Amino acid sequence: MNRLVKILGIDGISKSTLSEMAKSLDEKVQAFSCTCPLQNGSFRFLWLDATMIKCREFGSVENVTVVIAVGVNDEGTREILGVDVFTSENEIAWRLFLMGLVERGLN
Repeated sequence: MNRLVKILGIDGISKSTLSEMAKSLDEKVQAFSCTCPLQNGSFRFLWLDATMIKCREFGSVENVTVVIAVGVNDEGTREILGVDVFTSENEIAWRLFLMGLVERGLN
């Protein structure tokens, strides 16, 4: 992380500052991925993708799955519809993710 902030012109960053920045990002991602209504509820195509990454949680490094849903609306424009993190990639996690999209207006 220090290399990244040096590229941005910052000399260094403390762990506590980094933690606070991550918390604010978590809140923004949560607001985007779980609560905002989908403006164009009708989509011709829906792509679902996932990738596994290592994530530090509760003092240890764990494998988590980051999932994304991308839709193509009637005008042919791609939109990111949702992003989430699964601690276990299974049918229940995918079902909850997709049900959340439907509840937000996916059609």
